[in-house]
Amino acid sequence: MGITQYTLPLPPKIARTSFKSTRIEPSKIRVVIPVYDDWPGLKTTLNSLLKLSPRPGAITVVNDNADDTVPEWLDDYPIEIVNYEGNEGPAYARNKGCEDPDPKFEWIYFTDCGCEHVRNIIMHFINAQDKQDNSVIVICGDALG
Repeated sequence: MGITQYTLPLPPKIARTSFKSTRIEPSKIRVVIPVYDDWPGLKTTLNSLLKLSPRPGAITVVNDNADDTVPEWLDDYPIEIVNYEGNEGPAYARNKGCEDPDPKFEWIYFTDCGCEHVRNIIMHFINAQDKQDNSVIVICGDALG
């Protein structure tokens, strides 16, 4: 018995396309943090984000599986909290945090609980954009460094 191979016509290759990202403006960055019962880690991350220079325009905490154990100290932070029932995982939480986009925010920065950030991380984003001819989609790596 031999192997039968089928060749499908493939679409023509698209010529290289490029685009220009909008300039990163710190006030137009929304930070989205998923959390599932890691309040000490969230506090570490929030304290770190509030020390950034420049600071992002908004911070959204997405409580994956909201319950009555949410700490009262969260009220002291200038954040938006999205609560929903059912532990759906961090990817679902990130998407939930972006579900109702505000047109004044053009950039989303996802980070996790327990992450500490260097004070000038947003400048790292801006510098990376400048080095890549203003075409930036994703930047990832260590938060401290």
